[in-house]
Amino acid sequence: MKLKPFIYLIVFLTITITGCKNPDPLIRQDQAIQKAFENSEKAIRVAIMGRQIISYVMVKERKGWQGYRIEFLPMTGQELNVASITGIEPVAGWEDFEFIADHLNILDLPDQKEIESHTESPATDLSYNYLFRVNNGEKIRLFNYTNPEAEIQKNWQSKNVVIFGAYLMTEFEAAN
Repeated sequence: MKLKPFIYLIVFLTITITGCKNPDPLIRQDQAIQKAFENSEKAIRVAIMGRQIISYVMVKERKGWQGYRIEFLPMTGQELNVASITGIEPVAGWEDFEFIADHLNILDLPDQKEIESHTESPATDLSYNYLFRVNNGEKIRLFNYTNPEAEIQKNWQSKNVVIFGAYLMTEFEAAN
């Protein structure tokens, strides 16, 4: 895929701000997840864009962590439609997830363009674009990584993004 980071940012903002055009239950569920994200003590939302767009949302509230996998249909024009929302949980448990997110410094990663050793590299059919929205309980912020796979030898931040993305795609399953 040869989409520019700006287009990814627009897609992500469309997902998180305006909601999606789909049957009411999915819209209401996505809005409820968004509200929980904003009011949580800690939360991570990662839209991973490759051949498809999948958003992983993990929210920590007083009662513990909740996770969601949101799949989107291919874009038609400027509309992004939710295909499904599934409750998910890490195979090894939420304690393991929290350890990995903390160890990889996910809540405090800078935007890719702020990394001193960063050099632009176009997205390819084998690369991913990662759009993060994180809430550390005090502040919500957005940051982006385009094709971090090309920079894993140059900086630890890109390496951590790739590791975290692989973890999300392989270690989460539908919640019971």
